[in-house]
Amino acid sequence: MNKVIVEEFEGPFTELSGYSALSHWAFEHLSSESVILQFLVHSFCDDWYEQYDKRKDVEALLALPPAFVARVMRRYSENGKMMKERLRLYERGETGRIKKKKDCCYLEHESEEEKKSCSSHSLHMQYDKERDYGYFD
Repeated sequence: MNKVIVEEFEGPFTELSGYSALSHWAFEHLSSESVILQFLVHSFCDDWYEQYDKRKDVEALLALPPAFVARVMRRYSENGKMMKERLRLYERGETGRIKKKKDCCYLEHESEEEKKSCSSHSLHMQYDKERDYGYFD
């Protein structure tokens, strides 16, 4: 199921109300460790543009689940750090590897062996229970 979501889900989001409903359902019904929750957060941070907001989107934004908003804040912090790292590498004339959304595997693997043999992406999520956030290493 999550392979379909990952492959078919595209932004930018022009109507936040539908996305809000999806995030509510996901955060109520999926395990906190589900990579799909992190996928929804990454997609929101990468593909939602504030300037497209309509009046109903303001209400939807205020109604997003608190756990979702907390993960979004962590993601924006990560993005800020990645941008600083990119600038540092650029200033030094280096072309270092910075992870991108497309480098992350958002598939739910049945076992560690399946995860290790995953050829679609290189980075897999490690869930940090204390922070309630999925990091990709």
